[in-house]
Amino acid sequence: ITVSRHNDCACFSANSYHTFCTNGPQLIYSSHFSLRIADNNQGFGRVSLVDSLPLNGANSFGASFIDKATIKNGETLDFDFDISSNEGRCTDNEFRATLVWADPPGATGCVRCLVNDLDLSVRKFGSSRVYYPNGLGSRDTTNNVERVILGNAVAGDTIRVTIDAANLDRAEQPFALYVTGCTPNR
Repeated sequence: ITVSRHNDCACFSANSYHTFCTNGPQLIYSSHFSLRIADNNQGFGRVSLVDSLPLNGANSFGASFIDKATIKNGETLDFDFDISSNEGRCTDNEFRATLVWADPPGATGCVRCLVNDLDLSVRKFGSSRVYYPNGLGSRDTTNNVERVILGNAVAGDTIRVTIDAANLDRAEQPFALYVTGCTPNR
C-alpha cells in the first residue's frame, strides 16, 4: 500500500479508514436475522483486520488503495487490476472493491437523502456481466459506502473497477477506493 506522507506522518483521509473497515468484514451467522451482507441487521458484517489488510504471514492477498482522489460531475473513472497467483502465494479467488465518500447532509425531511451520488461497478474483461455494490442488481443510489465482492477472480483475469459520478451538487467529489485480492500492491 502506498501512503501519502506529510511531516513524516501517514496521512490517510477519514474516507480511507472507512474503506479499510468496510472492505473485509465477514458475514455474521445468526438464526435471528438474514444472512445477507449489507443489510439493516448486520451492516457489512463483523470487522476483521486479517480479511481487510494484507498482513505478512496472516493472509496472501494484495491491496490497492486510492485516497484523496476526486471525480468531476458526469465523469467516469476506470481502474484495471490484473489477477495473479503471485507465484502460488495467493490462493484466494475473492476480489473486493470498496468506495467511500463523505456526503453532505440531506435536506430536512428528505426521503432520498444522498446528495452526491457516486456509483461503483465491477466487471471482468471478456464478460458482459456487471457486478453492483451492496448485494444489489443495479446501481446504489442510497449509500455513500459501496462494496462489491467478486468470488471468482482467478489468475489471468483482468478486473475493471468503475466509478461514475452520477449526480453531484459540486464540481468534484473526493473519494477513497480500496481493493483487495490476488493483485500486486500499489
